[in-house]
Order: sequence, then C-alpha cells, then structure tokens
Amino acid sequence: PASDYSKVYIYLDNFNKQDVLRRYDIEEGINKDHEPNFFVLKKSPHMEDYGKITTIPQTFADIWNMSDWYSNEFISELKEKMHGVLS
Repeated sequence: PASDYSKVYIYLDNFNKQDVLRRYDIEEGINKDHEPNFFVLKKSPHMEDYGKITTIPQTFADIWNMSDWYSNEFISELKEKMHGVLS
C-alpha cells in the first residue's frame, strides 16, 4: 500500500525512554513543532513465541487502532493476506 512512512513503531517489553533515545540515536524534543513520529508499543508476552517479527493478527490489531490516513489501506491488505492463509 501507498504510504509516506513518516512514523516508526517498535515493540519493546521493558521501556526505558533514555535507552530508546540512545539506541536509536534520537534527540529528545528535536521536532517540538511537529507531531511525534517514533512510537514504542508494549510487546505482548507471547510475541517471541512466534519469532522476531509480529504476527499478522498482532499487526492487524495494532494498525486497526491507529488513526493515520493510510491505516485503512494496510488493514485491507492484511485482510486479503489473512483470507489467503485461511482459504
């Protein structure tokens, strides 16, 4: 799907703001005049049971809860992917 990819989402189980800023080389407050574009989502305790990336259902739930203009396009793509898996 088309997207400007202006936002980044990551999953972490233990969130320490200073560690995240240092690890991803982010300067806190650098874009005070703009909307935030780096987000940390709490990692499900069962996520690692499925590998290093999110499952389709986890991704679906997280994107479904976003208000970004392109989330509907991603949801449509994920629905098609899930239908293919279930068919």
